[in-house]
Amino acid sequence: METASLKLSLISKGKDPKGRILTILCVSVFPVRARRDSSMTVDGYDTTSVALRNKGIKEIPVEFCYYFKHIVCVNLSRNLIPSLPSDIGGMSNLKILDLSRNQLTSLPPEIGKLKQLSELDVSQNQLVSLPEELWDLLNLQVLVLSDNNISTLSEHIGNLSSLRELRLSYNMLTTIPGELGKLQNLETLSLNNNKINAVPEKLADLPKEVDLYLSDNRIETSEVPRVFMEKFGDSLY
Repeated sequence: METASLKLSLISKGKDPKGRILTILCVSVFPVRARRDSSMTVDGYDTTSVALRNKGIKEIPVEFCYYFKHIVCVNLSRNLIPSLPSDIGGMSNLKILDLSRNQLTSLPPEIGKLKQLSELDVSQNQLVSLPEELWDLLNLQVLVLSDNNISTLSEHIGNLSSLRELRLSYNMLTTIPGELGKLQNLETLSLNNNKINAVPEKLADLPKEVDLYLSDNRIETSEVPRVFMEKFGDSLY
């Protein structure tokens, strides 16, 4: 009986105009005789996590999603990745996904299939909008979306009742949905440095203990609901 041994390799493809090295991530598959546990081996990596940060990677091959579908933690931060393959939805065991500091302009709808995901970091990319399927990830506890170009936030964000940390600072938000007030497990909510011009009254339904940041927006304090000012007024400054 045979099983697969995987090897990850990085192939240099020159440099971009800024002098950064461009790299292609390749997945090679080799047949090997199965051990008693018939588990898959990954050369240079354990079978629960892959860390390839700051490697100049500009593409995630479909093979990566297929052969690493049992991986629990993936860190591909600080690369040059512009998009994710739809096949990422097959990595159903993922719990932690770090894609911060890349060049992502969108997230595929298939990301909503990652039902076990508890932490997602896509900060410091070029995201303009978010797929509705993102709000189906009911196990999310940490969602980091800061430093993008996101201009709207779906009311369905209120579905993410397990969220403890939500970071949306340094985006292009002009309004925020009152459904954020449904997130009763939140410990941190950062909305500073956007273009928000109003505070929905329902936001005051958040737990009083939450660390809320709303400074550096376009909010007129005279128009903020009184119930919010009494509870979270300091968050505006």
